[in-house]
Amino acid sequence: MDTTTTTTTPPSAEFLAETKAPMLYAGLWTFTAVTSVILGLRLYVRLRLSTVHGIDDALATVSWVLLAVFVAVDSVATSLGLGRHAAYLAAAGDDTVPRIVFYLWLGNSLATMANSLAKTSFAFTLLRILPQRWARTLLWAVAVSLNLANACLVVFIYAQCADARSVWDPARYPSRCWPPSVLTDFAIFVGAYSGAMDFVLAVLPWTVLPKLQMRAREKFGVAVAMSLGVVAGAASIVKTVNLQSLSLSDATWGQADLVMWGCVEVSLTIMAASIPTLRPLARKFFPGSSAGRSSAEAAAAAAAAAGSSYRLHRLEKGKRSVAARPGALAGNVVTIGAKVAGGRGGGVGLGVNAGAGTHYDDDSDRSILHGDEAVSTTEFPDNGIKATTEVCVRYE
Repeated sequence: MDTTTTTTTPPSAEFLAETKAPMLYAGLWTFTAVTSVILGLRLYVRLRLSTVHGIDDALATVSWVLLAVFVAVDSVATSLGLGRHAAYLAAAGDDTVPRIVFYLWLGNSLATMANSLAKTSFAFTLLRILPQRWARTLLWAVAVSLNLANACLVVFIYAQCADARSVWDPARYPSRCWPPSVLTDFAIFVGAYSGAMDFVLAVLPWTVLPKLQMRAREKFGVAVAMSLGVVAGAASIVKTVNLQSLSLSDATWGQADLVMWGCVEVSLTIMAASIPTLRPLARKFFPGSSAGRSSAEAAAAAAAAAGSSYRLHRLEKGKRSVAARPGALAGNVVTIGAKVAGGRGGGVGLGVNAGAGTHYDDDSDRSILHGDEAVSTTEFPDNGIKATTEVCVRYE
């Protein structure tokens, strides 16, 4: 009678020495730092430059707070042994792995809600610029469904066992739990749906951009800025692929990649939602660049460079213009009222309050159009000068 003896080969020293800790520390804190800078610039623009802020800024800020706490929690887990093999940690003590798993689930919960709020923030940003009823309905549907799906995922994490403590320490707190595939499959569904919504949010701005009166180059720049969510969607796909590690026995090693990609997805989502809001900052520090000026200013500069026009210099508030008449101050308050005195005739005119008196905006036009003389098509049939006053209202 043959007797077969099964022996287990102990892990090699190289296997036990493997660690992902340096990658985790560097990646988690680098992405968090870059996200902090971009979000800080966004809040500076919204609160100091444009003074136009709303719920999207608040949601982005809350998402960043959750991201920072998530990174801190998983840094603690990394110091305990996250990124190492379970075989290496077995010699460290009976409570080491349960403590790491506890921080892992806590971090996953924080990252899930941070990701959901970051995407919701971008959806509310798009609600500012998309007037179509169908687009607004779709954005609300995306925001509500994303938050419901991610909230359910967080609940499922701790509801998968009758005793929640069994989730991270089944040996000490045995309990009746769902099959591991239930949570894994639902997490994969939520991850795939979240990634799909990234692409939806990235495509929506293209529906309104063709209708804007902007140069093609500026339209393309705005479209690229508003579509950076595609990068976050790609990170979401990679993270979803790594969700299979939730059911691995060597969780402390396998879930290190999941933690890293979770941080990348949240960071890229916050950055993608914040970069389009930084245009006023570009106008402040780079007024001559195409990103730092309006489409009208860019067109005027292009025409001047081609020699087809003369650039009128802007008068700063309260300063005397070099080209102004003696005694005329450059003002910035425009008033509309009746034209009175001085042979102006009746009617309504557009004037500038300049302290010493009111000077109408057609003064320079009249010097070209023969003063107060009437310009008729019979007197000047085809070679007359037509003056147009264009008013541009820009929303930031």
